[in-house]
Amino acid sequence: MREGKEPRLISDVIKHLDANAESYSVITPDGEEMKNINTWLEQMFPIASWGRIDWRRVPSSVCDKAEGTQQQEKIVTEICNSNQLGGDVTVVWTNQIKPGLRISLETLLRNLPPIIEEDWDTWIANEADGWCIEIYHDGEVCFARIGVAH
Repeated sequence: MREGKEPRLISDVIKHLDANAESYSVITPDGEEMKNINTWLEQMFPIASWGRIDWRRVPSSVCDKAEGTQQQEKIVTEICNSNQLGGDVTVVWTNQIKPGLRISLETLLRNLPPIIEEDWDTWIANEADGWCIEIYHDGEVCFARIGVAH
């Protein structure tokens, strides 16, 4: 179950997770944890002027085009399985005033559609294992593992 108060800005996601008795924690948008994930993303991945990761500048990155949430879900699941990803992840969205989520990758994959549909763009990151998945609003899903964070 959730920790802390239910933030209104992601209430649909929280209601979905609570209805499925899933475990997660909310990351406040102005808190230290959110600042840390944003700093990590900016330091480890080149951010383009329009706010997405510039995947052309990320070695060994892979991108795939998806039509709709179901295909995005399939691509994300394939990325996770083929790269043997796991552990806890941080989820953040385009809207910087929205809180983020800290959730296990397994739980995220079971509940991916409402998480993807929460905002235009979604980032799923595991700082400890050094990887990020970006789900961009034009349907592109990109991934790279840049190494272990320090």
